[in-house]
Amino acid sequence: MNDDGEPGGTAGKPILNVIQHKKVGDVMVVVIRYFGGIKLGAGGLTRAYSKATETLFSIMHFEQQQIVTQIYLSCDFSQEQVVRYWLSKHGAQIDEPIYAEGVKMVVTLPETETTNLVSFCNANGIICSTKK
Repeated sequence: MNDDGEPGGTAGKPILNVIQHKKVGDVMVVVIRYFGGIKLGAGGLTRAYSKATETLFSIMHFEQQQIVTQIYLSCDFSQEQVVRYWLSKHGAQIDEPIYAEGVKMVVTLPETETTNLVSFCNANGIICSTKK
């Protein structure tokens, strides 16, 4: 946070307080204030910066980000539908299916599901790895 020439604690801290109250991460807020000839005082500045940030958050679209990982799978043709069904139920996406002697897939899935996928693969004789 930075007050950038404003009286200490009247710009950066109020903006940061709004961000922390909204529990938002990965965001940067920049407020540009033009002097209109009337001095607002410390309280007025604090309210102005807080209100500007609140106004911004009221019109923003928020999106939950999820950490994903890529897993490489190799299975028989007879196992493909079972694998595809499991992946669809666990939020995974098949990026590159390759059909040769069997089926090879590059799968992107939520990192929280990695252990579950490894267990599923081990139980069903499916080869899975984080390396190609």
